[in-house]
Amino acid sequence: MATLQRPKVVKRLSWQDMSPASPRIHLTRRIVQLQGNKASAKILEQAKQICNDYVEAKLDRDGIKNRSLSFACSNSQEEASQVSSRVQEVGELLELCYPRLYSDISSRVNVPFSSENVVHEVFNNVSSEILSDGLNWARIVALYAFAGALVAECCKEGRNSFVLDIGNWMYEFAALYMVDWIKSKGGWVRRITLS
Repeated sequence: MATLQRPKVVKRLSWQDMSPASPRIHLTRRIVQLQGNKASAKILEQAKQICNDYVEAKLDRDGIKNRSLSFACSNSQEEASQVSSRVQEVGELLELCYPRLYSDISSRVNVPFSSENVVHEVFNNVSSEILSDGLNWARIVALYAFAGALVAECCKEGRNSFVLDIGNWMYEFAALYMVDWIKSKGGWVRRITLS
């Protein structure tokens, strides 16, 4: 006999969430707008895929790969895999050169990782800080290195479920802050894969 499970608690939307000035409404409109443009939509999907690939590689490097963790993969294109490899290579160098920046994140930001919302907020706040002086490829790679370090720390603390949506968080962040810049540079492949 099947047992009944309590439904997951879902946050109810307030009138504030529905106002045109709401950050969620702004993000949704932005994503819909970008998905209408083939080049922008491709950049966003690649941003998500690169993030998932980076996190998988980071967990493998740290020896904390776990079968219960499964990151969503889109139809991986050859272009995205070339960029992923390059981002992983440069990101690993950043981690080796600046190990303090990519470890013990919760104590550095002085916030315990107590819920998925807290981890998501830390991701958004630190990512915004990384890009606060403007965009360049090094800062974008640093953002992926940070995402990998954040996931690794959560996994080490046994909070795997907090970060299963990291690719979606990167997708949203890229929609708000990165897609136009990457598009102006000719996309991911044109620049990142150059040696």
